[in-house]
Amino acid sequence: MPEPLRLEVGSSKTDQENLGILLVDDSLSVRKFIGRMLEAAGYKVQTASDGEEGLRKATAASFQVIIADLEMPKMNGYELIQALRARPETKSIPVIVLTTRAGEKHRQMAQSLGVSSYLTKPVEERALIKEISQLVNTATATKP
Repeated sequence: MPEPLRLEVGSSKTDQENLGILLVDDSLSVRKFIGRMLEAAGYKVQTASDGEEGLRKATAASFQVIIADLEMPKMNGYELIQALRARPETKSIPVIVLTTRAGEKHRQMAQSLGVSSYLTKPVEERALIKEISQLVNTATATKP
């Protein structure tokens, strides 16, 4: 007799509510292009058009990774990263900076704020997907 199907009652609510990736960039074309790229790779993507909206979404839901530009209105990427790292519910979420700023001082400043990765635009699809995959796998491996 086959085993009856069982609902996994023990599965955590955060896994079910996990929205995948939050993409924060003020450029609509970047949000659409990167968003489609990530969705094609199997990720659920939510977007935000500036740092303030990104912070609101990041604190309202659970994400595996947050991708943020540095130059945005209302709240720039550095301010967003600082705010994310200051909140208990978002401080351990991996943050990838995706920016046109290739200079070492920008990279060092972002890394000093605790970003997980720093990529420059235009980004190669394979490099971004690989980076996200590594961060997601590392984050799930370190969860208790």
